[in-house]
Parts: sequence; structure tokens; C-alpha cells
Amino acid sequence: MYPWMGKVLNWSAALRDKPYKNPRGTYQGILADLPRDTRVTVVGKEQGWLRIDVTRDGRLLKGYVSQELIGYVSPKLAVAPRKLAQYQAALAANDWLDAATLLNGFKDTDVLVLLKKLSAPQLAQMKQGAIRGLLIPLRVAQPIELLNPFASIVGSKLARAHQQLEALRVQFQATVISREQWGARPPDKSKGWDEYPKNASLPLYRIVVHHTAEPQHQTARQLQDKEMDDAGYSDMPYHFVITGNGKIHEGREMDVVGAHAGLIKGNKDIKKDPDYGSIGIVLTGDFESRIQNGWSPDTPTNAQLTSLQLLVNHLVQQYQLDPANILKHRDVERGGKVTVCPGGKLASHVDLIRTRTQKTVKELAEAEAQLAAAEQEAAKLK
Repeated sequence: MYPWMGKVLNWSAALRDKPYKNPRGTYQGILADLPRDTRVTVVGKEQGWLRIDVTRDGRLLKGYVSQELIGYVSPKLAVAPRKLAQYQAALAANDWLDAATLLNGFKDTDVLVLLKKLSAPQLAQMKQGAIRGLLIPLRVAQPIELLNPFASIVGSKLARAHQQLEALRVQFQATVISREQWGARPPDKSKGWDEYPKNASLPLYRIVVHHTAEPQHQTARQLQDKEMDDAGYSDMPYHFVITGNGKIHEGREMDVVGAHAGLIKGNKDIKKDPDYGSIGIVLTGDFESRIQNGWSPDTPTNAQLTSLQLLVNHLVQQYQLDPANILKHRDVERGGKVTVCPGGKLASHVDLIRTRTQKTVKELAEAEAQLAAAEQEAAKLK
């Protein structure tokens, strides 16, 4: 890539006015005789001759020197050694966002020198790092375009693929308040306590959504107290609780079978229990119109619905669940009396969340495939 710095390797080199295919000892067209170690700027190449600029006696000369007479000289970098070490560490770790950010802080001459040392695949990755880092285009991205236009194009593809994937991944991230943080009581393992087999993947295959049929302002600790003290459960029956403010609370630990989906009369096989493999999520509130609430049900808050969508997306991805198995409690096959849980005000939202999760999971898979294709295209660059 041009321009680059060079020096005369032999005792001297003739600077000619044009390239000669076979001069055979003739010295016509010589502009100057360059002594050994003379520094030159190589700006191009023609017919095996390097086109150079060189300053002699205060004058800028432009001409041609046979390529075997000029060696590459790496200019001295102005960047601090510590910053250079950080940049090199980012390169070694393939952390292109960090590498591009560091490079963006160097002088323009240093940026160009360091970019020239990168391979075409690395230039493509550096371009995507510069774009994703929202860096000043003239500092990193534009020199890459000049050095290798093909790598620049592929780098832009990589950046778009990364950005699309990052935007989708945000929809699979849920913040959960731990049991310790919300002050959960320890479980009473002497009753109704079943743990999934140790040293094996959890046999989870579905999500069941509930409402508490209690006041919407109820806290996770208040719900746990009621379920343990009044209903006789060993712990919070659900794996997650979403309170009215949209906060997600950790309930029963994931390696413990829940106690929320229901029972089958006469069943003694835990693996056939409706709770086995079911992740229980409950929203605080009474979302069914009934006499107990004066026929005035609560409405799920926007914060609750947003958190429910994020949590469901997260669980589907983490445990590789089929989104079709996102169920309302009333849809679970179980014994006992019919239930209206999670209530009419929440039921339609669960259906919508299932549809959205199916769509988002598909989009995530497509984005991952697009990124993989762009990575392969970058790796093949020469």
C-alpha cells in the first residue's frame, strides 16, 4: 500500500526520470545518485520500478528506482508505549471495538502506519469496530477505505450485522432481583420439595404465566409469606415474580420443581406432575373480573408487560424452549377445578407475548446467520 517510507539499501541508487526495462549499463535519464540509507517516500510502482519522492539539497525530486534497491522503513511512532501495548493486546484478543477506539486516539500518521501492518481480514474487522464505536470516520474508517476498498466494504457489512444482532440481543436481557436482595426467607424443605437431578441439564420445556389474584402493590416478600404461612408451601411456588412496578424478582430456584401449575389426582410420579419442567412466572395483581374485587379487576401495568416479554425471551433463549410452550395457567392440563388464571386482563397479552417471542427468536437466528456469513467473507479477503 502506498505511500510508505523506504531507504536505499546498496552503496548508492540511481534516481531515473522513468522506468527502464533493461538499461544495460546506460545511465541516461539519471536525476540524482542516492547514497546508501537515503530516506525516500515510495508513492507507487511501475514495471518493477518504485516511483519515489526524495529531498536532495533542499529540492524535491520525483523519479524511479529499481525496487531491489529500496527497503521498507517503519516510521517511528509517536504513540505512548502503554497505549501501543493496549492496542496490541486488543488486537491479540480480537477486540476490534476496543482496538479501533484506541487507534482513534493516535495521530493520523501513526494510524496509517499501524493500519498498513494489518491483513485484509483485520482491516475489515477494524472498520466494523470503528463504525460500531461511532468514531470519527476520518481517523480510522476512511484510511481503511483508501488502503483496501474491498476490506472497507466487508467491514461495513460486518458492522451492520453486529449492530442488528446487538439490537436484538437487548430484547433477550432481563434484570432479576435476587432472593438475597429482596430478603427471601429460606425454604422449608421438609414438605413439598423436589429438586431436578444434579449434574444434568434442567428438563425445562415450558413457561406458565399466572396472576396472584392479590393486590397489585403486593411485594415479593409479602407474597412469599402468604404462600408459606397461609397456603403451606415450602417456598415461593413460582420461579419469578413481577411486581406492579415491573421489577422481576427471583422466586423458587430454577433447579427446584415449582408448585404452581397444578396437580393430577392420584399421580405419584414427579416426572408426570404438571409442574415438572414448567417455569412459573407470576404477576402481582388480580386480572379477572370477579365478585372478590367488586368486578373491577386490575390491569397489568406497562412495566409488568415489558418485563414479562423480556423475561420470557430470556428464558426461551437460555433454556432453548419452544416459544409455542408459553402458556397461560388455565391452558395447562391438570386436575382439580377449572381456573381462570392468569385472568382476562392478562390472558390476551400472554398470547401476544408468545407471538412476539416466536418472531424475535426467528429474527435473532437470522441475524446470527448474517453475521456468520459476513465473518466468513472477511476471512476470505486477500
